[in-house]
Amino acid sequence: MPSRCSKVGRPRLNVGSMPIQPHEPPTPPTLRELEALASRELREFAWLAMEGVLRALGWERGGAIIASLIARLITLGEESANLQEAAEIAVVHGLMVHGVPPRNEREWEIARRIYEPEVIRLMETWAPFTGFLAPDDERR
Repeated sequence: MPSRCSKVGRPRLNVGSMPIQPHEPPTPPTLRELEALASRELREFAWLAMEGVLRALGWERGGAIIASLIARLITLGEESANLQEAAEIAVVHGLMVHGVPPRNEREWEIARRIYEPEVIRLMETWAPFTGFLAPDDERR
């Protein structure tokens, strides 16, 4: 088989290869895509990215990218319609990992909903925290 290198050992350009294919310049992002980026809403941006991949590459060429985006959406978990409730759940998780039991009835209600009964029984044995994380009425 003949060498594709010149006499001085450097590869020759485009010898036996296909000609360079013209390509279209990328389209600028839409207002919707810019808003999704600015809002930092990962789910919305992932859906917009899938839409763009389908539009640009189609199912055959974009399938692996779409599968990867779907896997990332699954790892984000279920979308919470109520951001306040999501924040309260995060607070209960944070308290629990630091050994602090829920501080009021609302937090206990959330804990009972997200943890197994044996975890709740264990949390009930923890002493209430009276420092910085205590509810306002207990700090006085």
